[in-house]
Amino acid sequence: MLALSFRSTLRGRSLNASCNALSAVQSAAPSLAPHNRQYVNPPNHLKLLRRKRNGFQELPPKVINNLGEQEDMDRLEKLIASPLETPKYPNSKMGVVTGTSMSKTVKVDVKSFTKNLKYNKMLGRTKRFYAHDEDEVCKEGDTVRIMPDRPRSKLKRWYVHEILDRKKVVEYDSVREEMRDERDA
Repeated sequence: MLALSFRSTLRGRSLNASCNALSAVQSAAPSLAPHNRQYVNPPNHLKLLRRKRNGFQELPPKVINNLGEQEDMDRLEKLIASPLETPKYPNSKMGVVTGTSMSKTVKVDVKSFTKNLKYNKMLGRTKRFYAHDEDEVCKEGDTVRIMPDRPRSKLKRWYVHEILDRKKVVEYDSVREEMRDERDA
């Protein structure tokens, strides 16, 4: 009934009049609902999305029964009241050091994943960043966090903020001895 009345109000009107008609129909929507139900419009970061062919589409407002589902309303209010978490290091990237041959510069490969909406497949992409390493402490294979910086050269716009994980250095002689001991035993 709501959709029919909305369509009938839009016929033969200008855009401005159509917007006014839309707001009038939306304001009349609670009166069309049964008296013991309420329409809830969650904020943008809590809206439910439905899968569409080329993307996502918003679901219509959810009807919540006021009699038995007060807990859901309380949960929704808590989510609305709680602030969104901000990242500890905004604009930072994590990657693996792949080159250290230049002085005070390291090459960092950052892996990012995106989902192909059509085929539902995760695609991995690698982008290479040149980062400033003042003390030249990074080695190949280390996992580092890089942060944006002022341009230091033509390609260098990042600096190494911290080394998250060192590459494990294995001494080949000790590994050979262990393998030889296992073979003999």
